[in-house]
Amino acid sequence: MCKALEKLEEKGRQEGELKTKLKLIIKKIHKNKSFDQIVDELEEDADVVQPLYDFVLKHIDWGEDEMVQKYLENIE
Repeated sequence: MCKALEKLEEKGRQEGELKTKLKLIIKKIHKNKSFDQIVDELEEDADVVQPLYDFVLKHIDWGEDEMVQKYLENIE
C-alpha cells in the first residue's frame, strides 16, 4: 500500500511541475519571448521545453486552464 501511495504522490508532483512549466511558457509566449529566451529563463534543456512549446503554439487560442488540462490528458 505504501508503494502505491508513493507512486500517486510522485505522479501528482510531476503533474504539478508540468502545469507550472506550461503556464510559464504560455505567459512568455504571450509576452512575445523567443523559444531560446524561454529555454534560458526556465533554465531547462531545449529538449524538455520543445514539446510543451509546440503544444502551446498549436493551441494558442485555448485558455490557459484548458490547455494544461488537454496536455495532461494527452500524456496519460
